[in-house]
Amino acid sequence: MFIRVRTVLLSLFMLAGCATADAPADDGDIHLAAIEHTMPEISLAGEVPLRLTLTQWMEALAVPGVSVAVIDDYEVVWAHGFGVADAATRTPMSANTVLQAGSIAKPLTAMAALQMVERGQLSLDGDINDALTSWRVPNSEFTTQERVTLRRLVSHTSGITPGGFEGYAPHAELPTIQQILDGAPPANSEAARVLATPGTTMAYSGPAYTIVQLVLTERTGEAFPDLMRRRILAPLSMRNSTYEQPLPARFVRDAASGHTFGGGVVEGRWRIHPEMAAAGLWTTPTDLAQVAIEMARAWRGVSARVLSQHMAVRMLTEERESSALGWMLGDDNGMFWHNGGTQGYRASMRMNSETGDGIVILTNSDNGLEIMPALMNAVAVHWQWSVYTQRAVSPVVVAKLIASQRGIERGLSEYRALRESQPPRFFGPGDLNGWGYMLLEQRRFEDALRVFSENARYYPDNAYAHDALGEAQLATGQREQGIQSYRRSLELDPGNTNAAEVLARIEAEAP
Repeated sequence: MFIRVRTVLLSLFMLAGCATADAPADDGDIHLAAIEHTMPEISLAGEVPLRLTLTQWMEALAVPGVSVAVIDDYEVVWAHGFGVADAATRTPMSANTVLQAGSIAKPLTAMAALQMVERGQLSLDGDINDALTSWRVPNSEFTTQERVTLRRLVSHTSGITPGGFEGYAPHAELPTIQQILDGAPPANSEAARVLATPGTTMAYSGPAYTIVQLVLTERTGEAFPDLMRRRILAPLSMRNSTYEQPLPARFVRDAASGHTFGGGVVEGRWRIHPEMAAAGLWTTPTDLAQVAIEMARAWRGVSARVLSQHMAVRMLTEERESSALGWMLGDDNGMFWHNGGTQGYRASMRMNSETGDGIVILTNSDNGLEIMPALMNAVAVHWQWSVYTQRAVSPVVVAKLIASQRGIERGLSEYRALRESQPPRFFGPGDLNGWGYMLLEQRRFEDALRVFSENARYYPDNAYAHDALGEAQLATGQREQGIQSYRRSLELDPGNTNAAEVLARIEAEAP
């Protein structure tokens, strides 16, 4: 299987006692009913719009579980889990279920680093190599005039290798931090190298935060989970959170399993991330809400449990292209945010420092981001947020929802109409490709074939569209057509090893 889907997979604590902190109790059935039944309506040509419940959205998008915490007036006012924490065991998702938060680990790491800056333990703008001992950022043609600094590392403007991390299977050999930074076995990621002049461009970088992880541990002499517990988690009473990798036994009972695009449990339940600063956080929405609230309150100058007002303001000031120091800045005044994704999990948090409104959503699904805009819209309507820009539901999500109620042909028909009426920037070959693989994993082979065929028609010169089509054709017994699709994919991209391997296997099996 070769999949090219536009997702954020970037990649995604040690506390005294067990993960037993309680989230705020549900406020009767009022909030639950409101969120379950006020998801955005879906337009249907010539028909009454579809009004689906949150549960129906989750089923249509193959999202087993969702956990959400709502912030109103700088307080967590409601938290709830929907669906299941594990599709195999059917364990219910609760507000206290712990999930991987992926890259939301990064802003917390940045907060710890900036706290050390405030205390004179680190330089914000000095050469980061001056703070490193066991490893150094290699010099290159891009570092002759500008240096890699902590400010640039946490704002993704350092020029360090972009991208995220795949994580490691539960029983795999784990690399050291130095092996990760050098891209040396058993590391499965690229080396951290300066590939652009520091300070000149914004390129999201997991390896940049791995450098920060090394800096913090070397300067403090502490293990990374310990220093994050002491500096961030404990002061904010985040008792259901940890950066420990692998996940300690005391958290496993309350942990949600990750799930694939088709809704199946990830092999081994989840991946391990020694790149803790960039993707190693396990947490709950209620715990993460404490981070958002503290940042907003510090920005206002009414709290300083982690950072002073001066540093909080600096942290939420744009460096380049909406990237601040650890956070991303939104279109709404005062809004800061961050998303996260590791294999089997997607996460998002939004907070408005001016209004005190915010939301944290964690899911145990590779499709989790697809449900978040609509869920945020429903929360904003119910809690009557005065400053909020409604998020658009993507065309492919609309098509999936319609298909779940009216069949695959109607879903594709509505998607076709959306392509004709909306700007091209809203569409890409990964949209239907991802949907097709969801259907293929669910063994809905004929439906997958229809989706992949449609995608190849839209993108006749895309190698991955033909690769996916070939897989569906073979799955439905169309051997010759599958061979033709794989050959076309290889013509378009001679480096597509998957197509080459499949064709070689088919030839070897021929009588």
